Amino acid sequence: GLLDKIAVLGDEETCCGDPVRRIGEESRFQEIVLTNKSLFEKYGVKKLITICPHGYNVFKNEYPSFGVKLEVYHHSQIIQRLVEEGKIAVRPGDELLTIHDPCYLARYNKVVEPPRRVLVKLGPVKEPPRSGEKTFCCGAGGGNYWYDVPEEKRISHIRFEELVATGAKTIVTLCPFCNAMLSDAKRTKESPVAVKDLAEVVAEKMQ
Repeated sequence: GLLDKIAVLGDEETCCGDPVRRIGEESRFQEIVLTNKSLFEKYGVKKLITICPHGYNVFKNEYPSFGVKLEVYHHSQIIQRLVEEGKIAVRPGDELLTIHDPCYLARYNKVVEPPRRVLVKLGPVKEPPRSGEKTFCCGAGGGNYWYDVPEEKRISHIRFEELVATGAKTIVTLCPFCNAMLSDAKRTKESPVAVKDLAEVVAEKMQ
C-alpha cells in the first residue's frame, strides 16, 4: 500500500558518485553531486531510500557539504519498520540463515540491528565470526570491484568461506556489491549455499 507514496527517478536516476570518489576522481564526483543536487531540487526530494550502503553513506555523510540535506534510509531500515508495524506479514521457517554486514552500513554507519530484527522473524540466524561493526569486507570496497590482484586469494572467497562455515543454507546480503562478490565466489566454488538480498528473503517469506 505504499507504492503511491514512493517515487522513482527512472531514466533520470544517476550514480551517487561514491565509486569515482574512492578511486580518486574527485572532479567527476563533484559533477555527479551537482547533477543530483539539481535533480533533487527539481522534484523537491527530501527523503531517499537506497539499497546500496555506498549510496547510503555518501548521501548521508558527504552530500551535506555540497548543500544537499536529505533524510536517508537503507532499505533494511524500511523493511524493519514495515515488518514491525505489521504492514508486511512474514512466516518463519527452519532454514538456517547467516548475515553479511556491508562495511559502509555496519562499520561506518553503525546500522546493525534493523536487518537482524527482520531475520529473527524468518528463521534461525547464525552469525559469522566477524560481524556487525566488526564485519569483514566482501572485497569490492574502495573501487576493488573493478580490478583483481593476480596470484592473491580473493577477499570475496575468504569471506564466502567464513559465511559458509556457519552451516547456513542462505547468506543474506544488504548491498549490491556484496551480493555480486559473494555470488561470484559461490559460482567459482560451485557451492549450493544461496546468496540473497534481505528484500528477496523477506519477499519469499511474505504471507
